[in-house]
Amino acid sequence: MDPGYDDWAAEAIYAAVDEYDCDIINMSFGEGIPSTVFMEAVEYAYEKGVIMVAAVGNYGSKTELFPAAFDEVIGVGAVGAEKEWCDFSQYNESVFITAPGDLMVTAEKTASDAYETDREGTSFSSPCVAAIAALALQVDNTLTPTEFRDLLKETAEDLGDAGYDIYYGHGLADIEALLKALEVSLGSCYSQREGL
Repeated sequence: MDPGYDDWAAEAIYAAVDEYDCDIINMSFGEGIPSTVFMEAVEYAYEKGVIMVAAVGNYGSKTELFPAAFDEVIGVGAVGAEKEWCDFSQYNESVFITAPGDLMVTAEKTASDAYETDREGTSFSSPCVAAIAALALQVDNTLTPTEFRDLLKETAEDLGDAGYDIYYGHGLADIEALLKALEVSLGSCYSQREGL
């Protein structure tokens, strides 16, 4: 990463932890070899119990990008509507899990109809997993990053080769299965939210 970019990312992580008391950090960005400053910020957040997820990258290559390749971060790859691996998604050992990342609908102020329906990228996949983390913490706010990672792994829908592979990781994140493992349903989470 560019040194200035690393500094910015590290500052943002420290602020998320110390100023805003964040439980989850989504990082929809990635670059090459990280600086010590950035690595230390990630380690700091992890030690504070923050769940971190990151996009693995959109070059369709085996190159590992950071922060997804950090051990403390959950790297998220992309699958399409038919649960197929998206060929723009990085494929390497930084891929822990996959989530939707193709034909995404986004708000676009420059679009004639105010939204786009064909966006793609692992930057869309990563926040899907961050959202699952938010629901999981709503059910059990004592979950550690390691415990959440284990839940993702245990409840994922296995895709590609049996077991772990570098394209799909442990498979497609399954929000309903994960919540079921926590002994709640998706519907009950919505009900709790409405009661806030």
